[in-house]
Amino acid sequence: MALTPAEVESAYRVILERIPSPDEITNASNRHDKLATLRQTLLNSEEFYRKFDKIRSDFNARLKPVLVHICIPEAVDPGLFEVLATATDLQPATVVDDESFAALCAKPRPERLKLRYVYGDLAGDVGPSLGVPYLRLCTIRRPGDRLYRLYQQACRSENDNKTSFGTYLKYSLESEAHRLELDNGQIRRLAGQRTLDSLGQEQEVLTCALHTALAPDMIFGFAENSAALLDRLAKKDLDLAPGSMSQAPDVSKDYKAAVAKLDKNERAIFDTYTAWDNYLYDVCEALLSPVIA
Repeated sequence: MALTPAEVESAYRVILERIPSPDEITNASNRHDKLATLRQTLLNSEEFYRKFDKIRSDFNARLKPVLVHICIPEAVDPGLFEVLATATDLQPATVVDDESFAALCAKPRPERLKLRYVYGDLAGDVGPSLGVPYLRLCTIRRPGDRLYRLYQQACRSENDNKTSFGTYLKYSLESEAHRLELDNGQIRRLAGQRTLDSLGQEQEVLTCALHTALAPDMIFGFAENSAALLDRLAKKDLDLAPGSMSQAPDVSKDYKAAVAKLDKNERAIFDTYTAWDNYLYDVCEALLSPVIA
């Protein structure tokens, strides 16, 4: 039995929020004998998808985005953490890595919507998989300085004060994890390409890293100037109270001395490991300095 005009009109009003034309009523009555099949047809229509996208967009626009902080090892000012961790607008917060972030993305959307600040050792291309409005945040550090800080951290972890900076660089050639972290590790992290296959593909990796760093949903800055980054965050209607930020220890004197002691082979490794990350830093500094000044 064909649907009545009243039934067709009721379905259009509920799903598409409009009155159907006489032709639409006739066609629907001829094609459908159950309301369930008409409803499914309307729900699968291009008109409904456009309407749903607008409703979702309007809803998302009213939500505060989750701040996803991509923390590159030894490229984050500790004072930045202090400010963000105590910001009322960034609670609740959770620390994640790539694996636990994937588990977070699988949680029900209402749970993800409650989060305000997600931070940790993450690839630069995270964000869209979260499935809720978000902003990404990331800082980088001068590559040579960062390498030396990674060396210091390794010495502290191993309780080893005898291994030289040069020996540490040479050792990294034999360790996949160390190699990928030290060998232009900032472009690899931003590009989300931290596999041995990315070695030798630095130009392509750099292109991806720049795309991430300069994306509209990225708040990007430099570990050496966290105060400017906080100013930009404050303009996103976040209630931040920076106060007196603690600063990372100044290692410039020890770093310069350690680099001066590198032999020819060690210096070649150092130069190779910093070349593309230096390119990233210089390009971002040139493009972003007018924005963050």
